[in-house]
Amino acid sequence: MNEIKFIKIDSTNEYIKRQYKLLDNYTFVSAKSQSNGHGRFNRKWQSKPNKNLLFSLLIKDIKNVKSITDYPLIAGISVYQALVSLNIKDVKIKWPNDIYVSGKKIAGILVESSVSENNINYIIIGIGLNINERKFRGLNATSIRNELDKKVSIKKIKEILYNKLLYNIENPNYNEFLNIFRNNNYLINKTCYATIRNAKTKIKVLDILDDFKLKVENEFGEIESIISDEITFS
Repeated sequence: MNEIKFIKIDSTNEYIKRQYKLLDNYTFVSAKSQSNGHGRFNRKWQSKPNKNLLFSLLIKDIKNVKSITDYPLIAGISVYQALVSLNIKDVKIKWPNDIYVSGKKIAGILVESSVSENNINYIIIGIGLNINERKFRGLNATSIRNELDKKVSIKKIKEILYNKLLYNIENPNYNEFLNIFRNNNYLINKTCYATIRNAKTKIKVLDILDDFKLKVENEFGEIESIISDEITFS
């Protein structure tokens, strides 16, 4: 593993953005603490120092993955597989970028990219995974320690997840990915809200389509497919 470790940094994603030209493909940047960790829509990711896994993976050489938009899916699948390998039960994927266990959030994923003149400069997969933190005041969250009722090795989890990510990026099995999503879809049959065409719309989630879009029924009874719109419950 080509890893760069920090005790504290503003954000592992932001570090890679600043340094990507000097870094090798698949460089793994981790930190014990982040002062400006964030997820989609710039939401702050809260994490106590030395308790959880905070990291970003740099991808510069795209080979087998069909599209940039597939990387959040691959990241979600990889976290799912890592948790299942630890015998954690009731793991679900909240399309497209959050992982839940028994109805509580355990991981968030942020995938960012840079493209210039039809060339991909980088893709960054950033993941925050709750490992040994016990209490989450005001948050509907859990951790691996809470689920297994024991303290676990962050280093061990890091290696498991890194290997899952690299394997799935190098050997994407889209049929398997689709089956995992469909069988472990946190949103299935739930009524929630999506931002569609810049408008907040009430929807019911029906399925994951073959192209990994979310099949939904909007509040007017119309069937739509959405790609990466924000999904909320209020």
